[in-house]
Amino acid sequence: FRFMSAPLAAASIVPRPMASRSEQEITAIGGVPIAAADVRAWNPAFDITPAHLISGIITEFGVLRAPYRAALAALPLMDQR
Repeated sequence: FRFMSAPLAAASIVPRPMASRSEQEITAIGGVPIAAADVRAWNPAFDITPAHLISGIITEFGVLRAPYRAALAALPLMDQR
């Protein structure tokens, strides 16, 4: 079983910035530069797990099970656009 947790009420009304990781993870290997000194890199940090690998989503409303679209639509969220 694979479960993920998600604070759905907060996520539905409060936009969250995407996390960003160090550009040196892209422009250097083991601390040795592999790109020109003036090169900039954007290294967003996010994880996307395919839905078929998730057994359930643990929320403040309980554990949601597939089909997730129907489970999410049944939640008492403030903003369900």
